Amino acid sequence: MSTIRSLLQESYKTLAHLDTALLDSEILLSFVLRQPREYILAHAEDEAAADKAKQFYALIARRAKHEPIAYLIRQKEFYGRNFFVDSSVHIPRPATEDLIDYIKDCVPTDFSGTMADIGTGSGCIAVTLALEYPQANIIATDISADALNVARQNASELTPLRQRGVAVLHGD
Repeated sequence: MSTIRSLLQESYKTLAHLDTALLDSEILLSFVLRQPREYILAHAEDEAAADKAKQFYALIARRAKHEPIAYLIRQKEFYGRNFFVDSSVHIPRPATEDLIDYIKDCVPTDFSGTMADIGTGSGCIAVTLALEYPQANIIATDISADALNVARQNASELTPLRQRGVAVLHGD
């Protein structure tokens, strides 16, 4: 068994070629141990089970090859919510949150019309709009069936209490 500290120290060496080696290591170990980063830092002498160490090192090896963190942990925060992502969709970018802010500046919160997200990918825009505009009808389309599956999963997980769900349509 290895300590949290030793796992992190080894991973820092493996990821030394990346500008974000420390942060990446902490995020990945936090993900593997299912503990917040603060826990990882505060419990450096705790032992990690061998299977967790193996899983961690496998993720570190993938990160060393520049695979994005979001794909490794299969989630990305967008507009304060965690969205599932995988390699079939683009990773939501912080700049896209500006689009939501712009819409909120231009469209009243009681809007009850229809909005469409063309090329929805993960569905982060459509789901966020559905949550910000609960009376609106939101249509999300994409030509990728895999992307639509991701969007459907996010719509299902993040909007379960909405009376009107996000309509996720195939765009053939």
